[in-house]
Amino acid sequence: MDMLGLQQHLSGLRSQGDREGFRRLVDAVAGDRPQDSLRFCLPDLRSEDAELLLDLGDQGLLVRPCFGWPGAVLTVRTTEALELLGEIGDGLGPGISRLVVVPGVGSEGLTELLAMLPLSGLRSLRVEGNDLRSRQASVRPGVDNVVHLRFEGDRDVLGAIAALDTLEDLRVADNRLGPVGVRVLGALPAVRRLDLSNNPLGDAGAERLRGGFPALVDLRVAGCGIGDHGAEVLGSSRVGLERLDLRRNSVSEPSRRALERLEIGRLLL
Repeated sequence: MDMLGLQQHLSGLRSQGDREGFRRLVDAVAGDRPQDSLRFCLPDLRSEDAELLLDLGDQGLLVRPCFGWPGAVLTVRTTEALELLGEIGDGLGPGISRLVVVPGVGSEGLTELLAMLPLSGLRSLRVEGNDLRSRQASVRPGVDNVVHLRFEGDRDVLGAIAALDTLEDLRVADNRLGPVGVRVLGALPAVRRLDLSNNPLGDAGAERLRGGFPALVDLRVAGCGIGDHGAEVLGSSRVGLERLDLRRNSVSEPSRRALERLEIGRLLL
C-alpha cells in the first residue's frame, strides 16, 4: 500500500469509528516499514533526524498516526527520547496532534520540550504521573543561621501548557497539582476533556474550577480530596456537563442526592 492509499484507508477507518482496525493497520505498517511509517507521520522530518528517531525504537518513542484527529501522536517513553525530540524541535514539522509523556519521564526537561516542539496544532496532551506540582515549600539556609522558606513549583511547565490554546484534551492526573495549578491552566479556551484525578485539589481547587475552562464538557476529579462544598460548587457551576467523575472523594449522601438532581449527562460518585 502506497502513502496515498494508506492515507485513504486510515481516513475511512477514522470516519467509521473503527479504532481497533486503525491501530492494527498502523502497527502493521510500522512493523514492516518503520522508515515509511515515520515519514508518513512526520513528512517534514530530515533524513538524519529520522535515523536518530528510528534508532530509539518503539521502546523509547512511539510515533503513530492519531485516531482522534489528523496528524501524529508521539508517545515519549524515555528521557533520551524527550531530549532528542527537544534537540530536533521544529524539524519535526507541524503535524503533531497528540503528545503523551509516560509517567516519570517528564519530571525533568518537560518545560524545554514543550517550548521547543512545534505544537501550534496540538489537540491532546497527557502528562500523568510526572511529578508536576503547583507549589512546594522549600527551606534554604542563609547567612547567620537564617533560613528562608520559599514556595516553589512548576510554574514554567504549567505556563507552557497554558499557552497551548488548541488543546481539547488535557490529562494531568497523578501529579501534585493544587489550586494554583488549576488557576494557571484554567484559561485554556478549547479544553473539552480535563482529567485532574489524584491531585490534591481539595475544595479550594474545586472553587478554582468554577470559572475556568470555558469549553469543558468532561471533567474528571476522582480522588482529589473534594468534600461537600467543592462537589456542590462543581455540580452547580458545571450544569450541562456530559460527564463529571467525583469518585473517591468525601461527598456525603445528602450532597450526592443533590448532585444527582442536576442536569449532568453522566455523574460518577
